[in-house]
Amino acid sequence: MTSISRRILLSGTVAGIVTGRSSARADLLRPNSKRVSHKIHFDNIQEYQNEYKFFFYPLNETAGPLWKEQQEELNKTGIVQVSGIRRKRPPMTNSGFFLLAVPRNQLDTQGLVDIKVLENPPAGVLKSEQLVSQIQAVDQSDKDEFLTIYHLRIMDGKLQAALIRHDEPRKREELKTTATGQKAFATVSAAIAFGALSLRFRNRKS
Repeated sequence: MTSISRRILLSGTVAGIVTGRSSARADLLRPNSKRVSHKIHFDNIQEYQNEYKFFFYPLNETAGPLWKEQQEELNKTGIVQVSGIRRKRPPMTNSGFFLLAVPRNQLDTQGLVDIKVLENPPAGVLKSEQLVSQIQAVDQSDKDEFLTIYHLRIMDGKLQAALIRHDEPRKREELKTTATGQKAFATVSAAIAFGALSLRFRNRKS
């Protein structure tokens, strides 16, 4: 093996290690936090099923063949799980999540569209404004499931998604206040319990 070949091999090995470490760091949680479920529900998606099929973007890099099933589920229930989505490709302008409505006459024989249609919507394909960001991890004391609800309206060639409800993770200040209150309550409860036991003990001795 030549010195050049050794350098190329060494460079590739180092790059692989760095990439692997970077990926591992991306999956790490900060102390006292946990992963949660975050779903977006488009509550009236069925109203437009006759004319359009809906697609959520960006694609999940881990979905693979399941992507078609996920899109079918979206159109059936109006619900999409966003907490675990990892972007497969650079997202559209204005990084974030989007809903697209594709006229049924623009679908292929499998009821899907080419990825380019979602990345650069042509005339007739409607794209919502940027939706809320995914909630992936929260403090351990926060709840396990978060829900965002949108109500859709297609009018004058535009897809509008009106935000009806959005669960927000609790802020650190609120968590600290709650934790302080819980500690204070526990301290008072312990003091009361200790006082009651002491009183019983004194009564027995007398």
